[in-house]
Amino acid sequence: MQNPFTPTPQMPPPGGFWVRALARIIDIVVVNIINMAAILAVLFLARLWAFYSGISPSVVNAAANAREAGLFASLLGAIAYQTFLEGIYGASIGKLLLRLHVFKTDGSPCTLWCAFVRSVAYLVDSLFFGAVAFLAMNSSPLRQRLGDRWAGSVVVRFPALERPAADWGKFLLALFWATVSCAAISTLPIWWKLIFGL
Repeated sequence: MQNPFTPTPQMPPPGGFWVRALARIIDIVVVNIINMAAILAVLFLARLWAFYSGISPSVVNAAANAREAGLFASLLGAIAYQTFLEGIYGASIGKLLLRLHVFKTDGSPCTLWCAFVRSVAYLVDSLFFGAVAFLAMNSSPLRQRLGDRWAGSVVVRFPALERPAADWGKFLLALFWATVSCAAISTLPIWWKLIFGL
């Protein structure tokens, strides 16, 4: 099956591996800041609650040490972050800063489902320090990693002076949902241990 996507003056060429890797690194930093801020806020509130209700601080300490579940929840939070930003706006913060944008291969905007498939597939693409994505992108004329192929998407890079005006309302909506979902999901193991003590 041939891809109908072709770069035009309105649609720039696909973004390469290294600029996309840098965008992902920026996003990892942003996600970690969101996760840490959310976890610290929840633990602060939990300690206040324990102090004023007379509950043993050991309950809060046990909740703070939910490491295995916390890592899994952080991973799910990162998927939510990418899904909402790319699915609503078409670009994560890293992509926005580096003038990258996600479209479907037919040139239409990225959807939430398309962004979700891309985000989940990143788990495969990131294997061996990104070697899977690197090899897939080198063998694709559209520079698609496996997640792009499975989702039917392409990432393009706009030249500095040709980027279309940003729709800041749409970006702020996407950022709100990305931040809230990432923070909520990443703190689930703490809430679970606080509430159920399991």
